Amino acid sequence: MRAGGQLAVIAVPMIIGAHVAGVFYVSNHCSQPFTDRDEEVLRRLAAYAATAIHNAQLYRQAQEALAERHRA
Repeated sequence: MRAGGQLAVIAVPMIIGAHVAGVFYVSNHCSQPFTDRDEEVLRRLAAYAATAIHNAQLYRQAQEALAERHRA
């Protein structure tokens, strides 16, 4: 909370498979609460971020497998 007022907060998980990879956390110094639309937008952003993280992990794994095949 900020001095003399409320702080609106919303947090949604970034889920990859069955694991939470992180959390999107947003705060607003205005006392007006977040709307359902705000939550939906944040959920979509979290899903996009989780997909990007997962794709980066898959790419790294593929690059490591390729490098291993070249060494063999």
